[in-house]
Amino acid sequence: MYNLLKAQFHDEWEHHQDRLHDVRFLKGRVFEQTDDTVKEQFTGRDGPDFDALMKLPCLFTYEGIDVVGVIGRINEVKLDNRRFEIAYTLPNIYPKIVMNEERIFEALGMGNMPFERRRTHWAVKDIDLFEVTTRLLHEASNLPIVLSEADMNRVWGDDYNRKKLVFLSHRASHRGQIAHVREHLESQGLSCFLAHEDVTPSTIWQNEILNALNTMDVFIGFITDDFHNGGWPDQEVGYAYMRGVSRVFVKLGGVDPVGMVAREQALTTDWERASQKIIAHLKQAGIL
Repeated sequence: MYNLLKAQFHDEWEHHQDRLHDVRFLKGRVFEQTDDTVKEQFTGRDGPDFDALMKLPCLFTYEGIDVVGVIGRINEVKLDNRRFEIAYTLPNIYPKIVMNEERIFEALGMGNMPFERRRTHWAVKDIDLFEVTTRLLHEASNLPIVLSEADMNRVWGDDYNRKKLVFLSHRASHRGQIAHVREHLESQGLSCFLAHEDVTPSTIWQNEILNALNTMDVFIGFITDDFHNGGWPDQEVGYAYMRGVSRVFVKLGGVDPVGMVAREQALTTDWERASQKIIAHLKQAGIL
């Protein structure tokens, strides 16, 4: 399930995050265009159960039929008679969703509700937001969801079907240390994708990274001090969340993870002991 929050003014969500913001619609518009069984699940004695709703992922978007949606989360809800304010975060790890086609509205649970697209409100949809978003991303990139045997061999190696497929997300400045960790992981029977080594000169490197993200079993993010400095690593993290694969974050430095990663229990270590800690964790988790 997910929360669908529609505001009137475009870019309003982006300008007011991380502080309480008057969402400009009444408490009575919560659960508009929401199935009765879903509404009942999130209703308490005094009205909407905001504590429960805050645990759901959110799609923040706008009135209209050619708008952008941003995935985020609600941190706080403050009621004031008939109105309310919310504080929310829009982590910079999820691609924006351009909602300009009927199939996109249908996938997000608004296919038969044209009135909903033009009205400020808060709905709850019985839909897996991350699964739908992942599928829409695949369609937009024109990449197949299931790769051919030849493509899988190119991305993961000839014996990929007998191994767990592990995507190693990192900043390029640490490629030497990551390559060392990869050697240790592959000695344990894992197949690891490392972008700067595994993308062949004859392929478009962005597509090859997406192919690996699309087919990985496990995602390992190496949180160095420069990990969140923009670019591919944050996008790769978002992809891992949307696909729902096993995730391991390794903290290597003094900077704390941000966004959704901040809620994960990271393995804190240094480069010398990183491989040992990761392998122990994977064994404990039943992945190895």
